[in-house]
Order: sequence, then structure tokens, then C-alpha cells
Amino acid sequence: MINIGIAGADMRLVFSNRAYLAILSETHQKISTETGGIFLGCFEANTFYVVEAIDPGPASTFEIAYFEYDQKYTQHLINKTARLYESAHTLVGLWHRHPGSFDRFSKTDETTNRAYARLNKYGAVSVLVNIDPVFRMTAYHVNDPLKCARISYEVGDEHIPAHIAKLKSIQAVTEAINGHYRQGPGPGQPGLGNLIGAIQEKFTSYDAPRGVGFAAGTGVTPVQVRLQTDATAAKDHLVDSILEDLQYIAETNGLTLAVGQNDKYIDVSQKGAPEKIYFTYLPSEKKIIFSYNESLYLYEPGMFKRLLAEAPAEDQ
Repeated sequence: MINIGIAGADMRLVFSNRAYLAILSETHQKISTETGGIFLGCFEANTFYVVEAIDPGPASTFEIAYFEYDQKYTQHLINKTARLYESAHTLVGLWHRHPGSFDRFSKTDETTNRAYARLNKYGAVSVLVNIDPVFRMTAYHVNDPLKCARISYEVGDEHIPAHIAKLKSIQAVTEAINGHYRQGPGPGQPGLGNLIGAIQEKFTSYDAPRGVGFAAGTGVTPVQVRLQTDATAAKDHLVDSILEDLQYIAETNGLTLAVGQNDKYIDVSQKGAPEKIYFTYLPSEKKIIFSYNESLYLYEPGMFKRLLAEAPAEDQ
């Protein structure tokens, strides 16, 4: 049974006008069924800032007492929308409507909340919408292992710091397009290894316990690791976790990346370059680790995008 605690009592939740309006609009459009959406934003100073509420997608399931997201669509739209902002925004939570006055989580909701809470070290926000008979929202902070605390929320662009709400410069993006078209990806363009190396000092080292590491031939000396429990589920989790970073690196720098996988790890490489970065998931510790330059590090979804966006241009 889910635990309702006070762990999130000090957490703040702020919606932009656009995000809040998107929730209202989606609820109105699907007034006779359950519906929901995904939150795009960031976590800063103990506050979840939601700048966009992504719609659930055309392949979602909408029923009176059941709802399921179109996950491929929402992930695609999150990646596209995040690129409009200067700050490194990512998925920070979700919302969905419940029938009647039921403003607690079902067993299915608990499973979903647990999956979202694992995406970031600070957990996620999960919001329930009810119409009983007027519109209202109940917001929760969820973390892993699954604990849940009700939190209050505010609505208004004035509550969001300018650097979080700032869109990218039209001029800067135009110049980037024109510059890439004139020059094209060439020998002087940063490769995958150089890009990751530029932010390596920001990584958190991982001290592998005995028996944990990557297989021989991956450039890392610790002994072999196998994806534990359900290998297919573990690989799916890995792909979902690193997808945002890979798309950001490829699209921003014009690189062609290749992803390989077996029952032990997933490897990522740049076309034409021998260097690979290896990822694996450790279910017993609920952690993703990766190898780079013969060392192991902890990985969090979106970390490469965030760190590269923060790095000075000359370091890239």
C-alpha cells in the first residue's frame, strides 16, 4: 500500500499559465472520460517548475474509469518541446483525471508513479484531477521507494524564474542552422568522445561492489555484469532512460549515433569512430551506470543534455 507521508511537505510545485491551461483544455476536451498528460520542466531550489503540460497522444486509451498514455508520442513531443527552451528541461511528472471524488492513487497508478519517480533523484510530481462537480487538482510528490506526500501548487508565469521560462533566441538558432548548412559536419566538429570528455569532471564516480562491472573488451576492468531479473525490461528501461540524451547529442551536433545491445549492457558509438560508451542497469541498487575512459559513473536520464547545455562553448 502506498505511504502518504510528509517527505514532500517542503516541496513546491509551480505551473506556468500555458501548462495549467493545457490541463484545463485537455480535461474539457475529454470531459466524459479519463485523460491526462506529461509535465515538462525542471527541479530547482526544492521546487518543481512545470513549463509545459504535454497532451497524452492520439494512441492513448480513454475510458470512463481507465486511461493509458501514448508513450512513444509523449516522449517524442517532450524531446521536441524541450529544445525550444534555454534551460535543460526534462520530464518531471504527470497528471490524469479520476472519476468522481476519488483523489488517491489506484494500484495501477502506484506502478506508474514508481516508474516516473525513478527517472530523477528528486522523484516526480503526480497530479490527480477531479470534477466533483467543479474542477480541482490534488498534487503529490512521489519518490522511490514509493512514498507519496501531498503538496500545494501555484499557477502563474510570475512565479517562474526568467532563466527557466526563457525560450531560445531565434537569431541564435537561425545562425546555428545556417552555419551547419554551410560547413556541414566535418573533421573539426566535436565527436561523441570529445563531447562527453568535456563534461567528464561533472560525473559522479561509481565504486562497483565485488562482481559488478562491465564485460572484458568494453574498456573497463571490473568483472562481467549481467542485466538482472527481466533482461528485456531492463534493456527497455535503459533505452528509455538514455534516449533523450542521445537525441540531444545527435541533433545538436549533427552526429550519427549507433546503439547496440546484448544481455549484459547497451553500447553507444558514433558512426566511423571506435570509441563506445557502455550502459547497464543494476536493479538491486536501482541505478544506471555507464563506462567512459575506463571508469564507471552513475547515470541519470537527461544528465548529458543538462551538463552540455551548462558547459561553456569553448569546452565543447
